[in-house]
Amino acid sequence: FGGMDVLIIADFHQFPPIGNINKALYGSRPPNQQCELGRHLFEQFETVIRLRQQVRVTDHAWNDILLHARDGECTAQDLQMIRSLVITDKTCNVPDFNISPWNNAVLITPRNSVRTRWNTLSVIKHCKYSGNLLYIAPAEDSSKDLPLSMKQRLATTKLSLDQTQHLPAEVQLSIGMKVMIT
Repeated sequence: FGGMDVLIIADFHQFPPIGNINKALYGSRPPNQQCELGRHLFEQFETVIRLRQQVRVTDHAWNDILLHARDGECTAQDLQMIRSLVITDKTCNVPDFNISPWNNAVLITPRNSVRTRWNTLSVIKHCKYSGNLLYIAPAEDSSKDLPLSMKQRLATTKLSLDQTQHLPAEVQLSIGMKVMIT
């Protein structure tokens, strides 16, 4: 590398790429010449410092589950433990979201449908306890920061919920409410 020091930080024991294990950096047989060249360059490093202690997870049971998952060797017990976190699972110990620390928790979801449902229930609850009014405003769609043309508006009415990513047709608001975003 021209006499320059190079520092690379990564987790080379990652999940294998979906569909082709040979594309992983640690794969024994690189699938093509470009991957083979990359592996050869990596092997040129003379000094490698391996950090062996995992410090993100402090719970022993979860650390074991992550280690098993990383190696593709989850046990039936690991899977049951993971499933027990799904609120709709009968073995889940669902927390009371009305008391601390859950009543102030920040919730994150990649699904618009979950966010929409959570916000709807939350704003109703907020209005009930705060006495504040519920305001309902129609959503205004745009494209590239411009309002939709009449033709575009008509086209959106024909889209399924999946095609609109479950975006709501209206927005419910109340002063002081908390919201979840996606």
